[in-house]
Amino acid sequence: ITETCRALEVQIVDSGGDSWSVDSGESFSLWLSSHPGELSINPQPHEDETSLRGLLYELITCESVKTVLRRTDYEEAVVAGRMAAGY
Repeated sequence: ITETCRALEVQIVDSGGDSWSVDSGESFSLWLSSHPGELSINPQPHEDETSLRGLLYELITCESVKTVLRRTDYEEAVVAGRMAAGY
């Protein structure tokens, strides 16, 4: 959870200066679809890390997410804290 929170401490800015962050509450895919062109990524601490942690805990304990992880053999790795693909 801590590593995921750190990975999400970003603000994505388009060429027009509009920005998106986890704290915006907007779906990134929706934001991205209406902001074509170049993007830059800037560091930005979370406004409410406690809330973000709560959301992440809800996601990893959600039965539908657990079912997908189980079917792809990732559940044990996630629970053990070994999901760090690419690192």
